[in-house]
Amino acid sequence: EWSRRIIKGWYGVAYFHESQEPGQGLIRINCLLNSPDMSADTIRFLLWHEYLHLYLRQGHTKTFYERERLWPRTTAADRELDTLHERFGIQYW
Repeated sequence: EWSRRIIKGWYGVAYFHESQEPGQGLIRINCLLNSPDMSADTIRFLLWHEYLHLYLRQGHTKTFYERERLWPRTTAADRELDTLHERFGIQYW
């Protein structure tokens, strides 16, 4: 789901409860990214990133980054996310 307002500090977040199976939970994407100026592939990458948190049930570990890099266009998506402040003219962080 989309956040209800722009949240400073994150693009996406994954929530899960210990009682849920790996891969189960809620992914919330910052509504800042709900724009036709964002590529669909970068949004899909961000969903992959957050899903990995749900599936692996861990933060940004070595294993997490190894799996994240399985996404075919990781570098392009990272670049797009890293330059949002320039494209949207905002100080996001």
